[in-house]
Amino acid sequence: MRPRILGLGFGFLLLIQGVVNGGEAWPMYRGSTDLRGCVEGKLSDQPHLRWRFETEGAVRSSVAIVDGLALFGSGDEKVYALSLKDGKPVWSFTADGEIEASPLVVDGRVYIGTANGTMYALDLKSGEKVWTFSAEDQILGAANLVRLGAEQKPHLVFGSYDYYLYCVDAADGKLRWKFETENFINGAPSVSGNRVVFGGCDGLLHVISAETGLEVLKIEVGSYVPGSVAIDGSTGYVGHYGERVQAIDLEKGVIVWEYKDREFPYFSTPAVGKKFVVIGGRDKRVHAIRKADGKQAWTFQARRSVDGSPIIVGDRVAVGADDGFLYVLDLETGSLAWQYETGRAIAGAASFGEGLLIIGCEDGAVYAFGDPDTASK
Repeated sequence: MRPRILGLGFGFLLLIQGVVNGGEAWPMYRGSTDLRGCVEGKLSDQPHLRWRFETEGAVRSSVAIVDGLALFGSGDEKVYALSLKDGKPVWSFTADGEIEASPLVVDGRVYIGTANGTMYALDLKSGEKVWTFSAEDQILGAANLVRLGAEQKPHLVFGSYDYYLYCVDAADGKLRWKFETENFINGAPSVSGNRVVFGGCDGLLHVISAETGLEVLKIEVGSYVPGSVAIDGSTGYVGHYGERVQAIDLEKGVIVWEYKDREFPYFSTPAVGKKFVVIGGRDKRVHAIRKADGKQAWTFQARRSVDGSPIIVGDRVAVGADDGFLYVLDLETGSLAWQYETGRAIAGAASFGEGLLIIGCEDGAVYAFGDPDTASK
């Protein structure tokens, strides 16, 4: 079914509120507020495992990498802060429910949601609770950062299964606004300028004013969106259950191109580089799509569905799959550089920062890869 456009375009701000990445820090899901999952850097040529840390629940959360720490949540209801140097715990915090959401680290605080519907603000150094905010249902997607007002005060935006997108003050957790949709919100919202962009199980792509919480634009994509939208300039890239990957002009409110290869859905969030959009599919393949025209550049065959979301690091792609393998591929050709078998499905996305590639797994472990001589300073 051809998607229908609902609403009018708007003057889209091209300023991306990126958070520091570039291989130094990875403070949030996908590395930056536009959720592109793309950084400069170099991955090791061989899978050298620096350390492995075990939890007592599945790790679907991506890892934030900040100030020599690896931070993530687990299905065992805990938030962990590990030393990047050796993977040993610095602190842990017990939450009120299982955690699938990825953390956001801003200004010395860690923000993370739980399946019980609680958003926590924790102190980065100690792990002590600063405040909580309660939604009416589970929070599975990561919070994102938007700065509002003349003072550019940091606020969080995040979705819940209670159908609402929330905006709360990062300082004290007070609600600024909430926006109601027609179904679950599973992924993380992306942020560009003063716009918040997200999809959900209502089959719509919503564009919201970060200042007011009012809807600027909505686009019917034809099926529900389990992942997140990656933004590059004024274009959003998204895969969904309707077996398509779409490039959408968020200024004009039109579909630029659609990619449909087989009759399998996309649960993955795309990584967006200069030339390619890379996404995992339930057809057991990783797809690289040309940004210019939406045509296929290459595919890589895994053994099972690829629900994990790829990241681009320099000239390589890193992605986990349901077959339990972490794959590192050549960005230009899709050829396999190396692979590492964890033994259980990988549902989340890798992170890259301070010289390490880190990913969580359904076996409850977090794996950190790097060059043999790489060490956090």
